[in-house]
Amino acid sequence: MEQNVEFIQYLHRIELANQWRNAVDLCRRQLEGPDLRLVEASDSWEQVQNHLDQAIHENISSSDFEVLAEGLTPLLNYADSLAWLGFGIDTSIIWGFFALIVNLMRDNAREVLQEEDAIISHLLPALIYICENIDQIDKNFCHGSSEMDELESAYVGSGIAVVEFLASVVDFIRDDAALSTADSTGRPHETDWEELEERCSSAVARLGALLSQARHLATLQA
Repeated sequence: MEQNVEFIQYLHRIELANQWRNAVDLCRRQLEGPDLRLVEASDSWEQVQNHLDQAIHENISSSDFEVLAEGLTPLLNYADSLAWLGFGIDTSIIWGFFALIVNLMRDNAREVLQEEDAIISHLLPALIYICENIDQIDKNFCHGSSEMDELESAYVGSGIAVVEFLASVVDFIRDDAALSTADSTGRPHETDWEELEERCSSAVARLGALLSQARHLATLQA
């Protein structure tokens, strides 16, 4: 009986790994050549920090980039934990997307007339909130839960939600129409940010639901 349970858990973990790979592959296919190369080349936390350091040293929206650099720490802990679960999950895509987004935000910050019009000023709250939620999901992961399959699903699902959100952010930034419309002063119209705000709100809600699920499942001890 115990062997059957272990085998079922093994199959479940294979399915989770497949879900991760499928989501990552789909997000990769959405990238253009240069972006894909940067994502694949920036596969570690240290490389993201290097990109952030460059943005901070340029003194363009530096305070926002400093906040982001500090706020990413929980995501590092989560990615390490996820990689060590033994599902064969490669979390380097998270750092690749973050490196790409940092570069895109840095380029954008150079171009805008006022700091509050920079993409990072609109995106930062969602990125920090997501990292905070990931931290709570990580802390609520309990190997002794009697609902281990469901808890693992929520845990891996959280990472998939993060990757898909980051991919959607890249898609938004690369959409010239979303950023090119401006008024006579050169400032973007307020409506330009509605789509980004919707994507942020959707990601925040998705992770919030997964956190609630993880908290509930973590209380169901064997």
